[in-house]
Amino acid sequence: METLESKKSINWDLQPVKVVEGENFFTQDQLIDAYLKGKEYLRSRDQEMFIKQLESNLELAKQLSETIFEAISAEGFNCKIVRLKIKDIYSFTGIFIIDAIDYRSKIFRKIYDKSIQLKKEKNSEKTFDFSTIFTPYNQFLEENKLVADGYTLSY
Repeated sequence: METLESKKSINWDLQPVKVVEGENFFTQDQLIDAYLKGKEYLRSRDQEMFIKQLESNLELAKQLSETIFEAISAEGFNCKIVRLKIKDIYSFTGIFIIDAIDYRSKIFRKIYDKSIQLKKEKNSEKTFDFSTIFTPYNQFLEENKLVADGYTLSY
């Protein structure tokens, strides 16, 4: 019985690839190189697009946070801490730590209404989502725990 090792084929002939000028012919190496270059181009273009989208959305989230902070201050309420959390390139959450007495005030409802109005105006785009959290200040609140929860930007 013959094994593969002992059987040698002589019917195979290696023919070099001939490139003819003016014809649409590419070698396998040229195709692979073109694919890899295209893949790298797409990756860098997507990365640029994501960075621009993040910068634009982050700026909008900062502006909304500042507007809400100004509305809180305009009503005479004491906002002790304002922090912003980036969930992803499209989603952001602003947390506003309000003095406990101000937070329990019936007039504070105006701030909720203002934030709801702002969110309705700005969240209409599919590429941006902003949420707000209002919470009363207490003596046991530690800002480093807010940072650990992802609220890394402060105003």
